[in-house]
Amino acid sequence: MLDTDAPPVASLRVHDLPSRRARAERILDAAAELLVRWGYKRVTVDDVACAAGIGKGTLYLHWKTRETLFAAVLLREAATVFDELAEAVRRDPCLARPHAFMRCYFLSVTRRPLMRAIFVADVEMLGNLARLLHNSPLAATRDCALGAYLELCRQHGLLRGDLPIHELAFAMRACAIGFFLSDPVLKLPGPTCSERVADLLADVFQRSFEGPATSPTSAEHVAPHVITLFTTLAAAARTHAATDLPT
Repeated sequence: MLDTDAPPVASLRVHDLPSRRARAERILDAAAELLVRWGYKRVTVDDVACAAGIGKGTLYLHWKTRETLFAAVLLREAATVFDELAEAVRRDPCLARPHAFMRCYFLSVTRRPLMRAIFVADVEMLGNLARLLHNSPLAATRDCALGAYLELCRQHGLLRGDLPIHELAFAMRACAIGFFLSDPVLKLPGPTCSERVADLLADVFQRSFEGPATSPTSAEHVAPHVITLFTTLAAAARTHAATDLPT
C-alpha cells in the first residue's frame, strides 16, 4: 500500500540540500588542508575521502574527477578573497585607491597559502592546476575586471594617464608578483613583517602608478563600482567551482 503522507522524491532532495552542502564544505576543507600539507601531486581522492570521513564514492557524488575537486578548493579560496576585498572597500571607500587596494589584497592573499600559490603559479604546490586556473574562464573574467577597475581609477584621477591601461596592468601585476615571490625569501625582521611588506608595496604603487588626485571624494566615486566588480568575481568563482575547467 502506498504511503500518501510520504514526501515526494524531489522534496526529499530539496530537504537534503543543507546536508549535501555541509558535506561538500567538509570535503573542500579536507582537500585544502591536504593540498597545503602535501601538494597536488601527492594527494589522492582516497586521502581526501578519509580525511573528510566519507567514502570515495560519496565524494564522487559532488565532483566527477580529482582535478575538478581541487579546482573547486582553489576557486573557493579565490571567492573568499574577492568577498573580503569587496567588504573592505564597503567599510572604507578610500581603499578603492590602487595603493590601498593592493595593500589590502596582499595581506588577504598572504594569509592563505593556497591563494598565494594561485597568484604566483606555484607548480610545486598546485601541479597542473596552476595552468588550468590561469587558462580558465575565471581568469579572463578577472582580467576584464582589473581593466575596468583601472579605467575607473583613471577617469577619477586616481591613476597616471601617460601609459595604456594594458601596459599599466602588466606593470602593476609584475610589481605585485615580485613582492609575493620575495616575501618568503627576503623576510623583514619583526613580528609584523607582512604588514610592513604590504606598506612597502603600497608605497611603490602610490609613487609609481597613481595620478594626482588625493581627495577622498575620488575614491568614493570609484568604490561602489569596485564593490560590484569583486562581488561579481566572487560569484563567478563559486559558479566555476561547480563546473569542469578546460584541459
